[in-house]
Amino acid sequence: GYVNQSSLAEIKKFKFKETGDEILTLSEAFEKIGKAKYLIEINQPANASLKKVYEAIEKHQLTERVVISSRFADVT
Repeated sequence: GYVNQSSLAEIKKFKFKETGDEILTLSEAFEKIGKAKYLIEINQPANASLKKVYEAIEKHQLTERVVISSRFADVT
């Protein structure tokens, strides 16, 4: 099925074959990687999950380190 049709708990059950690493949420990735520069591509029109992306960016104080790219005008 599609990721957007799965719960976080279902997604967290998957591991990468090569490394055994789990799939990270955006917030977990920010915590693990730290103060890097990020390019986030949004591949769907703006919706409630986009607000969570913005919240994670602000929570980790990365507003000056993130570029969001999208083909949808309502995302930025």
